[in-house]
Amino acid sequence: MRLLALVACLALVRVGVSADGDRTAAEPFNGAVHSDPGADVVDDGMTEPSHAVRWMDVEVNADAFVTRKSWQPPQYHLQDGTYVRMRGWVSTIRAAAVGEAVFRLPEEARPGRGEPWRVTMKGTDREILLGEDGVARLLRDIPADNWLPLAGFAFNSWRAGGADVAPTAELGTGSVTYEEVEVQPPKDEL
Repeated sequence: MRLLALVACLALVRVGVSADGDRTAAEPFNGAVHSDPGADVVDDGMTEPSHAVRWMDVEVNADAFVTRKSWQPPQYHLQDGTYVRMRGWVSTIRAAAVGEAVFRLPEEARPGRGEPWRVTMKGTDREILLGEDGVARLLRDIPADNWLPLAGFAFNSWRAGGADVAPTAELGTGSVTYEEVEVQPPKDEL
């Protein structure tokens, strides 16, 4: 009985193999993590589901913040010239106070209005305000060796509003403060 079952299994396997014999071999996996083979940029090595895009490094205030070697560096992507997406992490190398600059975006990626960003991790709130001049400043004190993730932070650039010229500022100079910006509550769009 066992011999009969074994012969039947082998016959089924043989039939299955011969049925697949006419199909061409599948293309071997080339190691790419993105699903868009037509992307004209080098794969960035990240596993996000979107197509490969050009990510640009963000200028970080090196007096108080650093990027850890094992983390994704803070970067932005400008989509269609008007929508900015961010990713990466920064960490404090010393305690940083409210109002201290965290990073600065270049002119092309500056927001059209003040953009607040708050993340709560491990019971600690981290909060910044990205001003129209592209300078992100802390809205809460943050202790040394603490981090701020930027993944998910996205906004319209100043070009989305049809402006002709972007606001300017240096990383170390004044930027808008929380009190100067009318922070708009989230809209219930669903």
